[in-house]
Amino acid sequence: MAEYLSAGSSSRVILKDSTTWDSWLANIESIALSYEVWDLCNPELEAAPKPLEEPKEPDIEKTKEEYKEDWFQVYQATHLQWTSKNSRYVKKRQGLNIVVTAIRNSVHANYQPFIIDYKTLYELLRFVNCGEP
Repeated sequence: MAEYLSAGSSSRVILKDSTTWDSWLANIESIALSYEVWDLCNPELEAAPKPLEEPKEPDIEKTKEEYKEDWFQVYQATHLQWTSKNSRYVKKRQGLNIVVTAIRNSVHANYQPFIIDYKTLYELLRFVNCGEP
């Protein structure tokens, strides 16, 4: 639960109103940067960032059909690429989850009901900024 506190944050800032926004956002940004996901939730971006996409695992049967002679080498290469992409994807998913936890644990209790329904961190941070809890 306190895992996000060790992510470059020395103290937890509670977002209570617009006066705490700057320090609160700096804290959230620090956490997001340490997990390399700030580009997926920065509320100052004009357009919503493209959501993370889980990489598609290569299909061994399809590879056998397409590359009859050297299917094994092709499959090994594509599987190695997929493993690398999937590792980055999993790391980013975990980072996003940690940032979500940090946000939910640092928004004042009076405003918790207003932040429940947001699907992405970007939407959530845009709302919190515009809604000025």
